[in-house]
Amino acid sequence: MTWEDMLPEKGGQQEGQEKEGGGERGIMTIMGQEAPEGREPERWRSARKWLRKLPGWGIQTLREARKEGSVILPEMMRLLMREEEVKELEWAVGNEGAQMEVVWVGEGQRQAQTPGTPKLRDAARGAELIGGTVRQRGKKGYVAGKVIGFEGTEYEVRLSSGQQVKWSEEEVRHGWIEDQYIMRRGWTAKDQRTLQEGVRGVLAKTVKEKRHRHISPFPSRIDGREWEVKETWYTCSMRAPAVGRAKSLLMEGKDLQAAELLVTQGTLFWAPAKTWPEWIAVSPTSKTGWWVKATGVRKEGKQLTLEIRRVQRDEFDTTDWET
Repeated sequence: MTWEDMLPEKGGQQEGQEKEGGGERGIMTIMGQEAPEGREPERWRSARKWLRKLPGWGIQTLREARKEGSVILPEMMRLLMREEEVKELEWAVGNEGAQMEVVWVGEGQRQAQTPGTPKLRDAARGAELIGGTVRQRGKKGYVAGKVIGFEGTEYEVRLSSGQQVKWSEEEVRHGWIEDQYIMRRGWTAKDQRTLQEGVRGVLAKTVKEKRHRHISPFPSRIDGREWEVKETWYTCSMRAPAVGRAKSLLMEGKDLQAAELLVTQGTLFWAPAKTWPEWIAVSPTSKTGWWVKATGVRKEGKQLTLEIRRVQRDEFDTTDWET
């Protein structure tokens, strides 16, 4: 496994030691994690994000990308970068990391000059990206979405919150999810425990295999076009929500106290799909509704707002319920 600037060494060398000439240096070492004095930190980080894509494309060491006094990088990557990002990366490689010149070349020429690296395909664009999964950061984490259309230079995106938005190609790249596991970083351990505590028993299970075709708005390896995912799905019986005290408070007209109790207890309860019609199911297992919990309460004048969050995997989203 390669982690950032670390790369396992062979031949009895100490871990992290660099071979002469930079042969086994990790590709990330040509641009440090922290911006040097005099460089703009945000621009540095932005340029370095592009550099971090190279290991995923099979370019993991400096030896694989260098030719004599140059670092050979894909022209297809440069075309997606902003001009200031290109200049920042070129400056970093020439003055800080490898002290070499960056040379951007087309794929045919790159293969001829650095034959040990995998072949790459161009980034998918336009209608090719329809059906892809994206995410947008919200108040309580990420909101999932899908690209559902393309016209001119704009992509139509439908978010799981029900919102339909127009994104530029850069916004699509920024929110693009390369695989399903990245999205699940927003599915917290607390969400998992809340859902687990509501399970009374397992009734059945089934194993499903799904083949994914790799489509990406970034360059990608030709040999990584498809992959399979095997998952085990369980059918469970769930406990009835423990809302007795909260229900009594609601009947007594004490809405604020009831809402605060639901938040404090983290009560898990079932919300049929028709409860919030604007919510769109991401997973086919959620078409009839969701297991949700209250995460916060706000009071503005006479209006009381209860924040509701879905706790199922791939469905973690938040809405406001006004009372």
